[in-house]
Amino acid sequence: MPKAQKDNCDCMYHSTNDIIKERSSLLSKVTMSNKKKAFAEEYRKKLNHDLRSCLGAIRGFQEILLEDGDLDDMQKNYITRIGARCDEAYVILDELHEKIQKIFF
Repeated sequence: MPKAQKDNCDCMYHSTNDIIKERSSLLSKVTMSNKKKAFAEEYRKKLNHDLRSCLGAIRGFQEILLEDGDLDDMQKNYITRIGARCDEAYVILDELHEKIQKIFF
């Protein structure tokens, strides 16, 4: 091939080694992406199961205490606050879940 033609070549790769390096780099990125997705999925499952289960138990106990009827006004106020904080925690978990979805999936 004449030198003029060789210089005008717009090829991205100039040798087999360049192709191999680029392929390895892409495979590494795909593997890392899959690992991040797997981590995010595991984290999301833990959020949904572990934290929501705890909140559900607290919320259930709070409701039982309120239904008992043997509480003075101050105690009812505190128990009501517990329920409100559980509701806030559920909202935070939902927002966190959405952010994980947007970032990793």
